[in-house]
Amino acid sequence: MTTTDPREDTTLRVDLSEYYQPHPGQQEFHDDPAKMKYKEEGRRYGKSRSAFFDMLKDFLESWETQAPKSLVPPWHAWIVVPAYPQSHQVWNEIMAFIPTLLVQDIKQDDKMVYLKGPETRPWGLIELKSAHNPEALQTAGLDYLWIDEAQDVSDQAFEKLIPMTTSPGRR
Repeated sequence: MTTTDPREDTTLRVDLSEYYQPHPGQQEFHDDPAKMKYKEEGRRYGKSRSAFFDMLKDFLESWETQAPKSLVPPWHAWIVVPAYPQSHQVWNEIMAFIPTLLVQDIKQDDKMVYLKGPETRPWGLIELKSAHNPEALQTAGLDYLWIDEAQDVSDQAFEKLIPMTTSPGRR
């Protein structure tokens, strides 16, 4: 793996296969070209891990196109859970498996991860959000939206979230 600091060089390369080997069911999820995906499986199947690496793959693919200077952050993702107590497993997986090469900063208390990128997408932001207050689920737009435990997220929250995935300038 070639690794350089993107602040010094634009040749940052991250091979996610060094961090994650999907099992056949997870690979099926990754191979699906659909923009919106839904996965219903039992406990300990690896749904969160496959969603996390799908999200990272999206960040890496975003590097292929220049983000407009007006786009802040240049790449933006939310992970939405029904309520914060349901976020612990997702957050623990992120902390355990995120490639350190991509980490610019982690705000544990706010459950935010700032990512490093190349000149085309100098940085990205992953935020963990709770759907318990749907009115608080508003932003300028998202490149990636992962809804965990979606069966427990209210229709009102979904109505706030889905339009954010079609914002101008976002993937």
